[in-house]
Amino acid sequence: MLLFASELRMRLAISVLVCLSLLFVWGHPAAAAVDTSTASISGKITVPAGVKLTSLSVDSMTSSGGSANIGFISADGTYTVPWLTAGSYKLNFRAVYGIDSGTLPQWYNNATTFETATPVTVTAGQAVSGIDVTLKKAASISGKITAPPGVDLTKVRVYSYAAGSGAYVGLSLVGADGTYRISALVAGSYKLDFGGADTNALPQWYNNATSSETATSVTVTAGQDLTGINATLKKASTISGKITAPPGVDLTLVGVSAQPAAGSGNSAGYASVGADGTYKVSALAAGSYKLVFGGSVTNALTQWYKDATSFETATPVTVAAGQDLAGINVALKKGSSISGKVTAPLGASPAGGFVRAYPVGSPSLMASVFPVGADGTFNLSRLAAGSYNLFFDGTNTIPQQWYKNATSVETAVPVTVTEGQDLTGIDFALFVKPLVLGPTPVPTITGTAKVGSTLTAVPGTWGPAPVTLAYQWKANGVAITGATTSTYKLAAGQAGKALTVSVTGMKVGYTMSMKTSSATAVVAAGSLGPAPVPTITGTAKVGSILTAVPGTWGPSPVALTYQWKANGVAITGATASTYKLAAAQVGKTVTVTVTGTKAGYTTKSKTSTATVAVAPGSLGPAPVPTITGTVKVGSTLTAVPGTWGPAPVALTYQWKANGVSIVGATAATYKLTAGQAGKTITVTVTGTKTGYTTKSKTSATSVQVV
Repeated sequence: MLLFASELRMRLAISVLVCLSLLFVWGHPAAAAVDTSTASISGKITVPAGVKLTSLSVDSMTSSGGSANIGFISADGTYTVPWLTAGSYKLNFRAVYGIDSGTLPQWYNNATTFETATPVTVTAGQAVSGIDVTLKKAASISGKITAPPGVDLTKVRVYSYAAGSGAYVGLSLVGADGTYRISALVAGSYKLDFGGADTNALPQWYNNATSSETATSVTVTAGQDLTGINATLKKASTISGKITAPPGVDLTLVGVSAQPAAGSGNSAGYASVGADGTYKVSALAAGSYKLVFGGSVTNALTQWYKDATSFETATPVTVAAGQDLAGINVALKKGSSISGKVTAPLGASPAGGFVRAYPVGSPSLMASVFPVGADGTFNLSRLAAGSYNLFFDGTNTIPQQWYKNATSVETAVPVTVTEGQDLTGIDFALFVKPLVLGPTPVPTITGTAKVGSTLTAVPGTWGPAPVTLAYQWKANGVAITGATTSTYKLAAGQAGKALTVSVTGMKVGYTMSMKTSSATAVVAAGSLGPAPVPTITGTAKVGSILTAVPGTWGPSPVALTYQWKANGVAITGATASTYKLAAAQVGKTVTVTVTGTKAGYTTKSKTSTATVAVAPGSLGPAPVPTITGTVKVGSTLTAVPGTWGPAPVALTYQWKANGVSIVGATAATYKLTAGQAGKTITVTVTGTKTGYTTKSKTSATSVQVV
């Protein structure tokens, strides 16, 4: 019993892998982890007497229907399906492909289909056993076919069909001695068809029937081997001959069809033609036939036997039962052709359209058709001599029209060809009649009519798709330069105006159409934003400089102005981003108000948090004074105060002897008297300035007055 090569290789591979796995187990200590692909399913197969276990196969399939692994079967019927990962499997017990096992295929557990099979579940590394099956003997139908000499029985096939449904069941080859056997059948009734290609025999249904409907059913019981279903085939009739044609006709592209003369419209037989023009239509029953010679890819005219142009005018050919009728010869004629090029204006392409030829006077009888290529060319072939009206059947962008630009068959200009003529230069210069777009909805506008906001045009769905759309925004009906997209951000120039949008639809071959939306409300001034609250940096002290930090205003650019305030009252002239605190602000809190302005936007002001009360300033510099002059009774001393600031600073003086103020000595100079003899002299300079803390500085002590 032979196995198919692929299945034999699979079984050999499994056996080798089993041996290698055993060597690995014996030669190495057990691993700590479980190999997730070493689960297995095993059991025993019981078969009817006479069944060889080597003819069987065990297939495992996943629950989703995928193939998992095949098992190997021992001589005693035990089997193992190895190397399974954890999961559920369905087992199929069947004959090896190409072998008649004598059993019916079966799914576990006693199921006939994958869907009804019982799944077997394994965990990682688990060996599941006891999955046993008992296969049933299949029924069979056998017999012997006899046929007349000249019938090749080895080309005959016996096909079996379910008698009730007509569903195909199986087939059997036929031996050179005519014997056949259809196996693996379940109990039931069948109809047998004896046929095949190139057998030289007539197809036949059992018992001597010509169709399934009239065939005799053959019934088998479970496991029955029904014999003696014999058939005697009859030799078929044939019609043969030779075809000749003018140069340039490829005879191998010609076909011959025999149709019953009774007019069923069906072909009873077909033959291809050799390079030498010979043909033979076989497998014909006795009767009369009309033969047609032609082919869609030849340049020969289709012809009916004998020299006829239609089934109705053809001469019937009659054959007796088993007759080989020869000499049915024909001489084909080369067909005429009309070729040219199709062009279209406005960028439209004729590609995808068809040029058709209709005989003049027969507008419903198409003689030839050709699809227009990308380059616009066409070639109408296999035409008989005569006059034709040519028709371009149009595309999505080009309307139907007749040659030359005629709109009806009555006004079409005919094209005439003689027998075998190849007429060129029949060009179509198509006109494109603009079509009307539709639907063309009125657009709408979404968004807020406010400077700085973005409006969006909603064009709706234009047709027939695709349609190219263009946009134009208008303010008070006047087009806004550059506003040609589906969105528009309102600028200052649109404040106080109403906006519309016009949508124009364009498509090749169609008239442009424009639709304009309803107007928006009058565009309101925009709102500045962000408009942050300003902050103040610097020390709240007379003489210090405060700086306003306005933050980032938007939409940029925004012009900013400033106003400093003391106790909420604007400080005259304090309109810069910085302010130097003056004496008038002592004890007061200071704020700054930032005002943003932008064309088309509402002016907005933001005021900072107030500073702490402004403290008096600190005089400085305030240098230590020095004394010039001779420390001697009668001499005049002069106080040198240095430069005080911030200028101007009012200075006063007080001379002291041994640290005690000298009455009346309050000028910048002092003339020493006898009362100061033996004492040291100092001078104290006091600086005063409005808004500043008074500050005094005393000179170093002089030597004793002599």
